[in-house]
Amino acid sequence: MLYNLGQKIHKWTIIDIAPPRIRKTYWLCECECGIRREVRENALKSNMSKFCGYCKIKHGACVNYDREPEYCVWDAMIQRCSNVKCKGYKRYGGRGIKVCDEWRDYTRFINDMGRRPTPKHSLDRIDNDGGYNLTNCRWATRKEQDRNTSQITYITLNGARVKFIDACDQYSINPATARFRLRRGWSAEDTFHTPVQLRNNLK
Repeated sequence: MLYNLGQKIHKWTIIDIAPPRIRKTYWLCECECGIRREVRENALKSNMSKFCGYCKIKHGACVNYDREPEYCVWDAMIQRCSNVKCKGYKRYGGRGIKVCDEWRDYTRFINDMGRRPTPKHSLDRIDNDGGYNLTNCRWATRKEQDRNTSQITYITLNGARVKFIDACDQYSINPATARFRLRRGWSAEDTFHTPVQLRNNLK
């Protein structure tokens, strides 16, 4: 046997040999941060795998070899509001949506918000024009978010500030379709004036 149980290899500790796979040998290893993973023997021999990778994350929030779902939500929030290279920056940080100073720290964020009630819940801003903070955020399902969007979100259409849901009714467009268009960067005028069947023709 190439390795012994308990043997230390960089930040990995050999725990056990993993179930065999076709033409490849894997070992169950534990990183110094406590994460366990099946690592390919050749990766250990060639020093391609020295640690789990997640222990480099500042907060180290990991579950079953992956980051906590809430950490991923928090990280995405930070990226949308701060990273100009992020795909969603234009719709968040680019239009002034900010994360409060306290929530720049993941521990404070999770202490304030708690865990997601279910996997179907996501982070929702009650006021779509407001920032990320305790008084303006909640865990909500898509249905709850849709209802919230219909009730309080306003848009500027044809030079006037109107309720999002009223614009959907006026132009006979499904709210989900309108939201999708706006999130893709469409202007309000293009969103509501372009017939649905012609959406693929809009550049």
